[in-house]
Parts: sequence; C-alpha cells; structure tokens
Amino acid sequence: MQGRQILPFPAFLKIIIIDIMKKIILLSVMLLSEAISAQYMVWGNSFNSAADMQGWTFHDLNNNGNGWVQGQNIYYNGTSLVYGTSGTLRYSINLVPSGTATGFATENDWVISPKIDLTGASGTITLAGYIGRQRSTHTSVSRDIYIYVSTPQKEVPEISDFQQLATAAQNAGGALYKFTATTSLPADLTQFAESLVDISAFAGKKIYIGLWSNRITSGSAPNSQNINIDEMAIFSSVLSTNEVRSSKNLT
Repeated sequence: MQGRQILPFPAFLKIIIIDIMKKIILLSVMLLSEAISAQYMVWGNSFNSAADMQGWTFHDLNNNGNGWVQGQNIYYNGTSLVYGTSGTLRYSINLVPSGTATGFATENDWVISPKIDLTGASGTITLAGYIGRQRSTHTSVSRDIYIYVSTPQKEVPEISDFQQLATAAQNAGGALYKFTATTSLPADLTQFAESLVDISAFAGKKIYIGLWSNRITSGSAPNSQNINIDEMAIFSSVLSTNEVRSSKNLT
C-alpha cells in the first residue's frame, strides 16, 4: 500500500507494551487516589419519617410537653414561623406559628440514638451532621454531642449516664464533641450546613449518641436551643473486609 508504513513486528509490539504500561500506571494512580479519599458509611439516619426514629429514645425531663421531635424543619419566613419540607430531628422552644413553649427557661430534654456498632471501623472515623438554623438572627448553631461507650457490664445506658457525661463536660470546660456551624450557615433558612466531627477515638467500640437541649450563651460556639438536623451519618476510612462489601463507598 502506498502512503502507509508497516512497522516491523518488534517495533509494533514495543509500542503496544508501552501503551499497556502507561494504562497500568494511570490505573494504579487512580486506585491509590480513591483509596486515600474513600470514606465508607458505617451508619446514617435521614430523619425523613417517624419510622427513622426506631431505637431512639426521647426524654422530656421538665415535663412541659416540649422536647426533641422528628418532623419538618421549622424556620422564620419573615412574618411567622412555618414548617419546611425537610424531615429533620429538631429542637425548638418556639412554636409554630408563634409563641414559645411553656416553661422553656427550664428545658431539660434529651434524645439518645440506638446503638451504633463501630467494631469493624478504624482509621479516621467522622460523624457528620447537617444542621440548620430557624432564624436568620441565629449567627451560630451548635450542639454538644455526648457519646456513651457500651460495655459488657452495662451495654445500654440510662439517661443518668448521659447526665453524668454532661456534668463532667461542663466541669472540664465544655463538651469534647460538638456540631458547629457559623460562617458556613446558608442564608436560605431551608438549607443546611455540614459539620464534621472526628470520633476516631471510638474505633472498635459500640456507642450511643446523646443530644441535650442545653443552651450555652458564652464561648466561641454557643448552643442555640433551636436547631434542625437534616441528617446524621458516620463514615470510616477503614472497614473490615465483610463490612466493606456491604457499605457504600463515598469519595
């Protein structure tokens, strides 16, 4: 054929081998990059319906009928408080469309998660919360997080165990773990900000997460009693082989 060069077999084979090696190197780099950034979901809850609250326990310790609830997010639309469309775990001393809960000054309410199994997780373990404010005047939305470690001697905690954790944290100057959103809070009150908390210290444990209604007005990240939590999830950078097969790989 004119105008077409036929390469000798050895040269042609060499080109193929070089091309294959380039692809292998590129693939190995991509896989290494994915392995470094991979996060596997260990546990999660979207709070979309009452069914999502199976295993959660609610405690209205001041008995005023107000406490943590699963329901639509609450926000101020410029005229009154209204419900949004997102299913949330929320806490509010404000009532829709207006007013405040009776006895809100002495609120003492808890919500406690079901047992979360981290026995197959290691490496970096991250608790993610997607939190929103109810009013634009709330420039910071934070929530102290209390974590109880299940033991053979006491697998399931009581409310008094979380109260002791809260007391110890207050005596030590504040809770070790906290959802916090300040500058990341969106102007749209129906949207949520991501807050990431490193809980790697609980690798290999079975834990319960407790949230309190406490209001803290001092410090760099005060707690507002009013909060909408759209989702909570736990991710791990390393899982046992069996758990990797059944977990979602998020990058």
